Amino acid sequence: MIRHKVVGAEALVVLALLWNGSSGAQVGDTGAGRREMVRGDLGIDSRTILGVTLGRSNLAEVQATLGRARLWSDGDASTAEGKVCYVTQEPDAEVVIFASNLEMAGPPENQVTDIRISKSSAYVQRAKCLPLPISAEKVHTKSGLGIGLSHRDIRRILATPQSATPKGWEYSWSIDVPLPASDKYYEYWRSREKECFDGKEPFFSIGSTITVEFEGDAVTALSLSRGESIC
Repeated sequence: MIRHKVVGAEALVVLALLWNGSSGAQVGDTGAGRREMVRGDLGIDSRTILGVTLGRSNLAEVQATLGRARLWSDGDASTAEGKVCYVTQEPDAEVVIFASNLEMAGPPENQVTDIRISKSSAYVQRAKCLPLPISAEKVHTKSGLGIGLSHRDIRRILATPQSATPKGWEYSWSIDVPLPASDKYYEYWRSREKECFDGKEPFFSIGSTITVEFEGDAVTALSLSRGESIC
């Protein structure tokens, strides 16, 4: 689960609640293939790449699955990330980056909050990436998202984007998931209904985005992001 940043004396308490609570939000996966499903969670098939699932896998699992790539970090405050990256075989090599937002989902669990795919030549830090013994055509989500697709292909998989320019499209999903009353810390969060939930029953907020970059009619880069928070 992704932690929500809390400042002041409550910080350690809330982090412990989020880490130890059973509120890992067992959310039913909602398909992302049709426009009417945007009001929900990003479908599992559109956030799983090379056996790694956004919002479920962590960086240690990525390394165990794809090889022990170097773990490194960059950015600052809300943009700080821990990450590992991989590069496919030539020709037309691609880089795949798996990142964990260090403010919201950092150590110790390092849950994967972002997955980015780009052409190897466009990634200046590609020397840090571990080579993968596969071709670029193997890098795609279960739903078929990958580099080289056309506008028509993306519409077929994800339907109409929420925003679009000649250079890129963006899709977004948002859903609030109730905190089960059986959760060990339900009463703690319920005591903060007005402060955190506008008087409603406690819930987690889950937000996801997919950004697709184009050159002409071909996808040149993909960025997938998913975050969870409470309060």
